[in-house]
Amino acid sequence: MVLSAICLTLALDYGLPYSSRMGESFAVFLMTTCACLLVVSLLLFCYIISANSFNLIRSSVLETVFNTLACVLYLTSSSYLSWSVYIWLLPSYRITPHFTVYPAMSAAYILGFVLGVVHGLDAWTSYRHLKGRPSM
Repeated sequence: MVLSAICLTLALDYGLPYSSRMGESFAVFLMTTCACLLVVSLLLFCYIISANSFNLIRSSVLETVFNTLACVLYLTSSSYLSWSVYIWLLPSYRITPHFTVYPAMSAAYILGFVLGVVHGLDAWTSYRHLKGRPSM
């Protein structure tokens, strides 16, 4: 949740003024980050409020499907954003002094890759839990 919030902050603070240069990739990354942050926040809220809801959600297919979808969305949107940042923002970074958008958006898509891996690992462990196998 913290990494998603950092991604969202970086994208909004640094990328929003340059969203027209990055095009659709920025919108896709922003949508992925917002949607996953919302669902993770809701799941965390449910887990904190009730141990019963934790057991019910954990034993359902919801967590496995969500984490698999989040993994795919983060990896694809981060790949798309990395291409766009490299093509459209790197030339400005090389020419313009103190152009902080390129490093910030690079950090955002790198964190997106990390989040994709984290959601993938969580999908795998929740799938193992769903099938009744130990996680490790």
